[in-house]
Parts: sequence; C-alpha cells; structure tokens
Amino acid sequence: MWKGRATMMTKANECNAEATTVVFRMWRIDGQDELIALFPYAPASPCLVESYQCIGQHGDADYGRIVAHSRPATEDEYRNLKRELECIGYKLIVRQRASRNRMSNAWRELNTNNL
Repeated sequence: MWKGRATMMTKANECNAEATTVVFRMWRIDGQDELIALFPYAPASPCLVESYQCIGQHGDADYGRIVAHSRPATEDEYRNLKRELECIGYKLIVRQRASRNRMSNAWRELNTNNL
C-alpha cells in the first residue's frame, strides 16, 4: 500500500484531522450516473489520487481522466456522500476543481517520501 492511502485513512480517523480538499464528480458507468469523491491533493500512487465511493469506499482514481469524462456534482447529488465522509472523520473543503500547482507539489512530496 502506498503511503498516501495509509495517510488518508489515518487522517480520516483522527478526531482533529486537518481539512481535506474534495472534488465531487458525476460520471457514467455502464449507463448509470455514479458519484465519486476525489481527493486531488492526496496522491495514492505515482499517477493516481485517493477517491471514495459509497460502493467500494476508498480506492485509487485517475483524476484527469475522471474530470475529463464527468461533470461536477451538484450539492444535492453529493450531500449524502459528503455526510458519510464527515461521519468517518473527514473535515472537508469542497471545490469544483483542483489546483495543478498544488497537485504537483503533492506528487513531489509523495515521490520524495517513497524513495
């Protein structure tokens, strides 16, 4: 397991966890709209970020691919998933998109820590 995933799961369970940026997206899988929470500043591996869905829960996701093939979720669409994440300990900052510079910094930090 990459250090990024272990760190995200640990942070989610801490009572005083720092705020985590999340991007909620709706994308189609097998003809069905699916909601996904992307954590753009939490790299899971050299090419993927942490994500969360009701089914499957934590996993890795290709941020760029999902954003390119999805649309932003509305507040009504992501309300329940946001509540679920908050119930397991996340303090969330909801954004429509991520900063490329901040994502690059997170990747650099991951690569430095995993060398």
